[in-house]
Amino acid sequence: MSKSKISAADQIDIKLVVNATVERGSMTENQILALGISRESYVRNIPHIAAELRARNIDCAA
Repeated sequence: MSKSKISAADQIDIKLVVNATVERGSMTENQILALGISRESYVRNIPHIAAELRARNIDCAA
C-alpha cells in the first residue's frame, strides 16, 4: 500500500504508535490500544508501523 492510499486518520494512528514506541520501547497490543487507536486501525496499519520503525532503525519485538 502506498503512502498516498493511507487515510489521514490512519497516518495519525501510525505516527502515534511510532512516536510512542520510540519514547517507550516495545509495547503490548493492550498498551498500544490504550493510546486511543482502534484495534482495527492497529491491525490494518501494523505493516506501516513496522516499516516506519525499520526505517528509523528502531528495534522492537514483532
